Amino acid sequence: MSQPRARTSEIVPLETGNRGNGERMVAKLALLSDLETSLRASRRALLAGDFETLELTTSDQRRFHAALVVLGGGTKVGEAPASSGPFQELALQVRGKQVEVLALGQVQAALLVRARQWLRILENLVAGPEQSYVAAVVAAHPATGPRVTQGGCRCQG
Repeated sequence: MSQPRARTSEIVPLETGNRGNGERMVAKLALLSDLETSLRASRRALLAGDFETLELTTSDQRRFHAALVVLGGGTKVGEAPASSGPFQELALQVRGKQVEVLALGQVQAALLVRARQWLRILENLVAGPEQSYVAAVVAAHPATGPRVTQGGCRCQG
């Protein structure tokens, strides 16, 4: 099940030096909307097990993030926009979109943690009964250097 890729052709870093604050906010709002669409597509892909689309949307999200970093400035999540000025409504829209994207990112992170746990369970099932189900931990031992132990136990010997 392949989802359409986000509009990566629109991810062209803007020259922020000569651009007005309003133009930068409009560009940021467009990037945040594309990021929101990409996060929704990656969530659908993850839930459907479509790892090809998940990889593509993750790549898109990295590019959106880089473009947002280039734009810089503006309202950070959690900050209220300026109470007055010609771009107050636009600043409120950007802030609202930031909150939506943040929530979608948190959901995506939680889903990825659950997927990782599921994959670890599958790995243990495939390994068979002769393998330990406790994750190996690398522990530093003063005399021998790093070594792998089971379950984080620093056994002497």
